[in-house]
Amino acid sequence: MARFRVAALWALAWALFVPSVGSAAPLPYFAVWLDGQTTNETPTGAQNGIPFALTEAFGASSFVLVTSAQLDTPGFLKANGFDTVIISRAGNGFGTALSTASVNNIKDYVGSGPNQGGVATFTNDAADSLCNPALFTCPTSSDPFDPNLYQLFINAASLAASTHHGYIGELNGAIMAFTSNDSGFLPAIGLLPGASTGVEAVQQTDPNNPVGFIYEEGPIGTGHPIDAGITFPFTTKEVTLFLGYVTGFNKGNVVDQYGDNGLDELAGVPAIVANEAAINGAQPPPSVPLPPTFLLLGLGVTGLAALRRGRRRPRG
Repeated sequence: MARFRVAALWALAWALFVPSVGSAAPLPYFAVWLDGQTTNETPTGAQNGIPFALTEAFGASSFVLVTSAQLDTPGFLKANGFDTVIISRAGNGFGTALSTASVNNIKDYVGSGPNQGGVATFTNDAADSLCNPALFTCPTSSDPFDPNLYQLFINAASLAASTHHGYIGELNGAIMAFTSNDSGFLPAIGLLPGASTGVEAVQQTDPNNPVGFIYEEGPIGTGHPIDAGITFPFTTKEVTLFLGYVTGFNKGNVVDQYGDNGLDELAGVPAIVANEAAINGAQPPPSVPLPPTFLLLGLGVTGLAALRRGRRRPRG
């Protein structure tokens, strides 16, 4: 009986003080396509801010730079356990096109209709503002780090990843996400309703006193988790504004939009466009203790009861 009491007390201590296996949600795992390159470095330095943002938020092992040949392979994204595919570009150019095979594979991976994975798109060159110089040696061509854009990107990436078959598009990746575009070289994946132009440089009215993008909340209003932690409006610090204009969009997909910064054509243009899964925050279910933990806890409670009975003095 004494041995049972000792074993039960050890079980109770283990159940209470040792974290149960699987109690913490696993980190998201991203496939990042930067024109198919497998490194973010060139002889002149790094090229894109997205790998830095993912490293800061989730760790360096949270993503893999994937090649065009890998995206061309049917089932590659599912077979390798990626939670989201991120489509951007390398360097400060406008990016290259996906192949027809890659487009079809991404469509199959993300899905459509009510079971579509989380989709969120950034219609400007947001990647240029995502590298934090306090933590990394950032690309020399980057715009100043913007903590608001960083938080918006990480919020969107987290929500898309929680569906386990999501899509994040930045600039050229955003243009490709819509039903159609007239870019002339970027294929339309068709994940969101709307049409977009190719990448355009928006000239500011006073180059000596540049004003970046002004972000305002979009038509769907406040409270969606992509905007968590952001105070609107806020202004970024780009000198040259690169943008993919979006038309024919569903207002219920526009998370944030641009305000008037002296360029009338920007006011009201969608900045972040997402689907219902991302906007509403499709979160994974809360973790619960595994059955072995419940068993240990039960043994511990039983042991405590036995110990209390053994210590009772018989009444005289």
